[in-house]
Amino acid sequence: LLTNSSSINDINKAKAMMDDIDSFSHIIVLSHLHLNTGWSARVTPPRLRHLSNQKKKKGILATRSPHRPNNIGMSVLKLCSVDRENLELQVKNIDLIDGTPVLDIKPYIRQYDSFPTASSGWVDDLEILENRGDMAKVMHDSGAEEKKALDHRKSYSITGKIE
Repeated sequence: LLTNSSSINDINKAKAMMDDIDSFSHIIVLSHLHLNTGWSARVTPPRLRHLSNQKKKKGILATRSPHRPNNIGMSVLKLCSVDRENLELQVKNIDLIDGTPVLDIKPYIRQYDSFPTASSGWVDDLEILENRGDMAKVMHDSGAEEKKALDHRKSYSITGKIE
């Protein structure tokens, strides 16, 4: 969407910004989680909800919770297509609510954005317990059943706005 006050120069700049993004399979979207109304210093991640002890709470900075002090979200999305004329990116696997303000879009570059040997803190510990059978394995939101339920969704658009 463009505002009525957008100039031709602004529109041309916006189209030029989209050059070459279509050569990437995924993008990183930074967003403002504008509907969040609060946050807690410690939260229970979805994979730990079934636990009854206090160890299920983690510090907010050690989780992917959207309820954060700064309300900034980060999503890695599959890029399906680019429509420069309408300043629109078609994406899949979006985890944002319609109308969420997008702060920035960056290409996902596997050589820089993926660190296969990185430590994943408490998540690594949880996987050890699950793999040993000491704890029930709980699928989080990207589990097979949830994926089937979301398969009906086609793709979504991220539409540019110049102010």
